[in-house]
Amino acid sequence: MKKNAACPPLPSRTRKKRRLVNPETLPAPTLDGSCFVVSSAERARLEVQLGLTSMGLLRALLSRALSRSVCPISHFRCGAAGLGSSGAIYLGTNLEFNAAGRPLSETVHAEQFVTASAVSHGEASLTAIAVTAMPCGHCRQFLQELPAAAAMRIVVPKCSSSSSSSSISDDGDAVQYDGTLGTLLPHAFGPTSLGKGCVDAAVRTPLALVADDDAPSSALIAAALAAAERSHAPYSSGQAGVALRTRDGTLFVGGVIESAAFNPTLGPMQAALIAMHSRGVAWSDVVEGALVEVETGGRGHALRFADSTRALFAAVAARDSRFAVHAAEVTVEAV
Repeated sequence: MKKNAACPPLPSRTRKKRRLVNPETLPAPTLDGSCFVVSSAERARLEVQLGLTSMGLLRALLSRALSRSVCPISHFRCGAAGLGSSGAIYLGTNLEFNAAGRPLSETVHAEQFVTASAVSHGEASLTAIAVTAMPCGHCRQFLQELPAAAAMRIVVPKCSSSSSSSSISDDGDAVQYDGTLGTLLPHAFGPTSLGKGCVDAAVRTPLALVADDDAPSSALIAAALAAAERSHAPYSSGQAGVALRTRDGTLFVGGVIESAAFNPTLGPMQAALIAMHSRGVAWSDVVEGALVEVETGGRGHALRFADSTRALFAAVAARDSRFAVHAAEVTVEAV
């Protein structure tokens, strides 16, 4: 796949003065513990300071997301910025894993990155997403898991580029697409098609390790269990969560986000790696990991994510790292 070409200049007939914003010159935002999250208050301050609309600010931040892309296979950078219903902004980028033997299906798309970050921060929904390339079918389907997905505004600037130093115009006319997700994916198949609910960050499924699991009590396992409880697994009932510990003792967690179409499902390991990447922490700093997963079909049945999670962990973590898998069971109905 070829790299994106630089955006050509606008035709000379366009004489309207445009406001060009170089994202690298934007003031460092006040972050909610994450270099990829801008708080609602800071978003409002930046809009006033820079004279931008909310969508203009989303577009101006796209290059920051692009600069953090990990694309050793495709060499195609993609960035996204989502606006939560709380007013916070969540940035995202594509992540590819170039380790020997890892399938392309483990790739994280920028829109998935944004969604996982928003959900992990307790965001109720996303009202708009700006992205540097037209959302692929995979992402259009994955976004169906969010509440009011059809009404979500999608904006793709005309002059988006794979270059991390691109300037994005706040010219409202300079867009390739500005419409709803429902227009991009009409007659969508989603959670309601299967009689299920959308992602809800407030829902928790109480879990407990199975009685015969001899795992010692630890903060790592407790964090993985909590991530599994908050995961979105309405189709398989296979809640799963991963916790990763770095050399300095910091824990990063992620839970599975299933898709009604199954294939676009984002695994718990990818969600945990998104959390690390959001904070600018290298995956090679991981020294210990744990997966907690509900045995679908009852005790003694296979765990869906055990093998793939263990393999991806081994591919990205430090050589001396340790990884363990623990089975869990639902204790009561989800609350």
